[in-house]
Amino acid sequence: MSSSNPALSGEFFSDHDDFANRCETILQLFDGSDEIVQAGRNTLKKITFEGSGSVVKAFRIPSFPQNYSYGLFSKSKAKKSYDNAKRLLDLGFLTPAPVGYFEYRAGGKLKNSYYICDFAPDVKTLHELWNDSTQPPSDLIEEFAAFCVLLHAKGVLHRDFNPKNVLISNDKGKRVFSMVDINRITWCEDISLEQAIESLSRLPFSEETRTLMLEEYAKLSGVDLSRCLVLLKKSELKTQRYFRNKSRLRKVFPKK
Repeated sequence: MSSSNPALSGEFFSDHDDFANRCETILQLFDGSDEIVQAGRNTLKKITFEGSGSVVKAFRIPSFPQNYSYGLFSKSKAKKSYDNAKRLLDLGFLTPAPVGYFEYRAGGKLKNSYYICDFAPDVKTLHELWNDSTQPPSDLIEEFAAFCVLLHAKGVLHRDFNPKNVLISNDKGKRVFSMVDINRITWCEDISLEQAIESLSRLPFSEETRTLMLEEYAKLSGVDLSRCLVLLKKSELKTQRYFRNKSRLRKVFPKK
């Protein structure tokens, strides 16, 4: 297969015979949309597809060797997002309903890939609510801690857990949490306390807020708070070393 004629593959949640035409329609709507949800490494735009508001996430074209890895040995981020969304919903967690995904490959390499889900109106990110005040309300901290305990109890480990990836909506006066940017979820039969705290350590909260959250997390999960705090410090040091090493590598091998 030549690079000028890449192979198309993917899946839509609802079965249709015109798969290729639907993909082409989405690409045309994406290119013509000026409703940018997020711009950067990946681009997210809102479109109206088949009468409904949808978000299309166009993943950055991977460079070598990831383009071969995603093409031959592992799922693309678009497929991971689609599969993870279905699994989260099956477990009773919320995420914008998956519409589908599609991707193009050529010469064994992944080229372009896209994930499509429902547009979620009237929601805020945890990041927005957390920044509404210097210190978040205690009930929000407690509810979010309970959400994290439930995730870990059901084997959901988010390896890119941050407040911008957590959505909060209101259902009859009750906060409801959902997740986006879910391609980096890992599914585990049994999540260790060390793994759980390492995931939570990525949340950029103040020391006071994080301590309050860990107190609630420890209470609900029946684990020792002092152990949680020790593991938190260990994870923070590990993350700092990672970014220092990454910065050094960038100086030696700058991005082109």
